[in-house]
Amino acid sequence: MEKLVEVAQMTESALTKKPSEERLSDAEYSILVELVTQMAAAYPHQELGESLEILLRGYEILAIRYGLCRVKNVLQQLLVTPGQKFFPHPSQLAEALQQMVSNEYRQFLKENPYVSCGTCDGGSVILNRDGTPWDHRSREQRYVADCVCRIKWRELARRFKEASS
Repeated sequence: MEKLVEVAQMTESALTKKPSEERLSDAEYSILVELVTQMAAAYPHQELGESLEILLRGYEILAIRYGLCRVKNVLQQLLVTPGQKFFPHPSQLAEALQQMVSNEYRQFLKENPYVSCGTCDGGSVILNRDGTPWDHRSREQRYVADCVCRIKWRELARRFKEASS
């Protein structure tokens, strides 16, 4: 455990501190170090040694990308996963985080399905070349476009996906 605290306090390391890289706030980083310290205690048979610095930086990158709360949740899940005999590698954590985000997006789509406004046909409208609604009696060329209701729903889904990843 002392080694972990030493790693967290290092300032000269190229892996733990680069001015050009995005970093967690000091408070968030302290939480992450505490979490990793607790995780390390769950694997007393595994000597992490020098790799601890790399693991901690990997976890920090994932916490920046996915959020500290998600990282904490996934680490807690891995702690009780049957067959998890070794300290989780950042790539293993990244896979679980991607799966979590994918599940959240699927749940969002399930809870917010596309519903047509009623003036379109399943989200599509037929328009004249000038953009006015097509009349079946006219001989003008026509095209199919997305209805405003479908465009708004897609934008909502896109914003959710961007915010969650």
